[in-house]
Amino acid sequence: MLDAEEDSLHSPCLPVASDPQSSGGSPPPDGLAFLARVRAEAAGLPAVLAAELDPRQFDSKRTTYLPRAAPFAQAPPGTEALPEWRAAFTAGFTSLRRALQEAGPASAAKLQLPAARDRDGWRRWCLGSGEEAVGAGEAPSLRLLLQLDEVGASALLHHAAGWLEAVPELSERHAQWLFALLARGATVSSPALRAADAPCPVGAPLDADTCAVIRQLCRRCCELRAALEPGDGQRLEAICIVLAAAEAVQPQGGGGGCVW
Repeated sequence: MLDAEEDSLHSPCLPVASDPQSSGGSPPPDGLAFLARVRAEAAGLPAVLAAELDPRQFDSKRTTYLPRAAPFAQAPPGTEALPEWRAAFTAGFTSLRRALQEAGPASAAKLQLPAARDRDGWRRWCLGSGEEAVGAGEAPSLRLLLQLDEVGASALLHHAAGWLEAVPELSERHAQWLFALLARGATVSSPALRAADAPCPVGAPLDADTCAVIRQLCRRCCELRAALEPGDGQRLEAICIVLAAAEAVQPQGGGGGCVW
């Protein structure tokens, strides 16, 4: 049965001589002789060929498309957050996110805010202008957080995380904004869910870009924590709060247990 099907699949579309003339290794004199020789060689081969190769021998020659990310900076002794504190913080932070979700859009007059893509404008609004403006800028308010839609909150979180790459330390005002945006950015439901009166679950997964930003934010916070001087409890507290908030929003995207 199988041989019959094999013959039907490989039946020639043109008549070909079945007995090729021996040419003593010289090239075939014409096309028909070439086809006949090919058929004769194919008849002497098995239907299935299996190569005995070790696929692992080519691992060293494979192209590396993605660089290996360096591990998170380890917490110096005495700077680790206690599991009890992390559990209590996560519970309170989750309640805050749920409260922001249930609050709905702001009903008061809207603030005049920079455009979503205006990175420099938002930096001046949140942190002030100039390198010496530590603690300056506008503090995050409930009115502002409720005014931000899903796109605006996500864009501002991307901006705030990027600002941390260019500064040597995490200021108190910067930590306040990161905390507020982590609480707000992952709780805004889609317009369809709003219209259907079905809020987005607090634990809903984030998009890939936001997960990557949160992970990079955690990596930078771990670097700043590792560089802290002994006794700098205020900055350590701010860093731990941001790390715990990122872990509560997205355990996998935020690095999970890697930050502790």
